[in-house]
Amino acid sequence: MVKLSAADRRNALLDAAWSYVAEHGVHALTLAEAAERGGVSKPIAYNHFQSRAGLLCALYDRYYTGHIEELTKALERAATVEEAAKVIAQAYVDCVEQSGPVAAALAGALSGGAEMETMRRDCDDRYVGLCVATLESRAARPIHFASVVAFVGAAASLSNEVQRGRISKKEAVDHLAGLLASAVT
Repeated sequence: MVKLSAADRRNALLDAAWSYVAEHGVHALTLAEAAERGGVSKPIAYNHFQSRAGLLCALYDRYYTGHIEELTKALERAATVEEAAKVIAQAYVDCVEQSGPVAAALAGALSGGAEMETMRRDCDDRYVGLCVATLESRAARPIHFASVVAFVGAAASLSNEVQRGRISKKEAVDHLAGLLASAVT
């Protein structure tokens, strides 16, 4: 039997926790459940995350970090404000679609305490900061922080409507790209 490195064990626990939330919901997740599903003892899970809040924060941070990494790569091909707006809108809707209900459940759960709320806000600030910097670099003028925050709210709402089947993915992306581009031009 191959012994996993600490980083691999941590990732296995995060994978196990993500799939558990997908099946049973975020409120049912415990460190014991993540440990059992991840094939490790509870003390090992506690060594990695210290608490349920720590596990939730780590899950959300990994989700957001992955989204930002994918978005950053995709933005390398966007030369204009309009292209960047389209890439940002597409990436947001794709990310919500790929995560299913898990990311939304995690975001809701992170409103339950100071540590978790701080983590959620830090992730949101990283995302908004990336969008502002990207758009400013292509617009050659300052972008209002509030415009990007408004985009994020609209993106969350429209992505939810896509998941519910009330609008098409293309329709959501087109509206969001237009909203973001118009905030710049």
